[in-house]
Amino acid sequence: MKYLLKNKGFTLIELLILVAILSIFLSAIFPLVIKNISLNNQSKLKLKATQAAQTKIEELRGANFDELKSGPFNVSSIPGATGIVQVLTDIDGDGTDETDIVKVNASVNYNIKSKVKSVELSTYISRTGIAK
Repeated sequence: MKYLLKNKGFTLIELLILVAILSIFLSAIFPLVIKNISLNNQSKLKLKATQAAQTKIEELRGANFDELKSGPFNVSSIPGATGIVQVLTDIDGDGTDETDIVKVNASVNYNIKSKVKSVELSTYISRTGIAK
């Protein structure tokens, strides 16, 4: 009975040991959490850049074939990002332009930690379309 009355709680040394163990554990885990958050943000930016390029390509697929042209486009989903479309008419590299098909490259440049990253998507668009 005397033993039960003596052990009513933690001693100060037990609490200090617990705090020391927790601080070592948390100091080991904290950098991993920070790195995970950083990688997650980078993945989100890459996804938004890919979606912006895909959206522009789909917009061009719905446009009139004779009005397809190269140039910049707006990337409003990523602050500071720029988008560029290239419409290439000499697909096979023989020096003559194709008349019924073009290659379209849509690229989005964006910044991550002062480094410029880029996403580029390519497709072919024909005058007759896919369904015909």
